[in-house]
Amino acid sequence: GTMMAVPSNAQTPTSGAASVVLFYADWCGSCKILQPKLKQAMSNVKSSKINLVVLDMTDEESKAKASDLADKKGLSNIYQSYAPKTGMAILVDGRGTEVGQLKKNQSVADMESALNELDSGQS
Repeated sequence: GTMMAVPSNAQTPTSGAASVVLFYADWCGSCKILQPKLKQAMSNVKSSKINLVVLDMTDEESKAKASDLADKKGLSNIYQSYAPKTGMAILVDGRGTEVGQLKKNQSVADMESALNELDSGQS
């Protein structure tokens, strides 16, 4: 089979893209409900300008990696505000400002509308 061509914009997130920051841990029951819903909502939102950033709080090693990742993505303020809490996804606009949160009890449709709103705020 031939390789699918990857659109050039799929390579690296540009700064100025919105992010959904999921605070996850293997032991977090809420995450196991939230994550599939969030993935479903993101796949239903056609725009790919939103980056999903998963910050794993499972153990010290994964926390250190999560902290580094947050730094690289310009999200260390979000990391510091919430870690090591888990079970929520923080909506962050292209300026790195928190604009909302998604929780496990929200429907996929609710998440989609929040993501669409987040995305439409992008220039």
